[in-house]
Amino acid sequence: MSVDKVPHALGSFAALAAEARWVDPKCAVVLVASLSGRNGYLPMSRDADRTLEQMIESVKAGSFGGFIPFDRYGQPLLFDSAAAVGSIDAHAMPESRSP
Repeated sequence: MSVDKVPHALGSFAALAAEARWVDPKCAVVLVASLSGRNGYLPMSRDADRTLEQMIESVKAGSFGGFIPFDRYGQPLLFDSAAAVGSIDAHAMPESRSP
């Protein structure tokens, strides 16, 4: 599943995660990326569509470096680079603590 949303239509991460679960109840990881506009304007739909397709191909090829991964509850994840090809070994990031 992929979603193309402008920032003001996103709402919240909870809404995005709920949409992912509605489309695929087994959704465990949400990969987030952004696309910048030009000269103060949002990207055109065709530009966003092309970039979204490239992002999907990157994920299919196992390249997650340009994405921020979250679990289904909005907690950031770290991918284990030593995980076997074809599997994802994701770990929740430790919570930061104030000094």
